[in-house]
Amino acid sequence: MLMQRTIKMAERDGFLRRSFPCTTTSEFGRGLFRPGVPSRLFDPQGKEQPVQVDLVRMWEDGSVRTAAITLPVTLPAGGEGLCRFEYGDGVTPAARLRNPVTVRASGDPVEV
Repeated sequence: MLMQRTIKMAERDGFLRRSFPCTTTSEFGRGLFRPGVPSRLFDPQGKEQPVQVDLVRMWEDGSVRTAAITLPVTLPAGGEGLCRFEYGDGVTPAARLRNPVTVRASGDPVEV
């Protein structure tokens, strides 16, 4: 089942923010969000953006109790916006993070 929640963003320091990494925590009810379930995020303009979800606390049944959600924020100075976080069956994220860094471990040295 598709689930969603709204994340309110506000820029309070008086600076234009473009793809500024921002992390917020979110609580989930028991059994509502399971590790590995697909998720995606839509910015205030409705465009899908990459999102990173890190598990913070789990319920006894193995579902997510608290997650840290990291997203790129674009807001004008003093601006506000609402993002939509979706998760669950039927969610297919299209946005992917581009990561130009590769790490290779071969013995003692680690090559980055």
